Amino acid sequence: MYTDGIREMAQLCKAYWLIDAIMSYQRGLKNEEFQGWTLKKTKYKTKDCFYWLLKCTDGNGNVLRKQEIILSDFPLDEIKLYFIDNVLLLSSEY
Repeated sequence: MYTDGIREMAQLCKAYWLIDAIMSYQRGLKNEEFQGWTLKKTKYKTKDCFYWLLKCTDGNGNVLRKQEIILSDFPLDEIKLYFIDNVLLLSSEY
């Protein structure tokens, strides 16, 4: 499940793939009550190009999952989402 804010973000940013990516990790994270997800545009250290880093933390700074996404047209440099009680929500909805 996800909030109306997540649905609007996915529509505006053409990012239903982001919801799918986060949901694909849920089986392995089912015991985590709080998940903070960040998608951030990141520059390679040795190349003059960018990739997207999708990272999940437990709220205490512990990284639970990371994924590099090489190609994306996501329009924002960074977005933070939360997955709490089986609901995905925007940070502003927390």
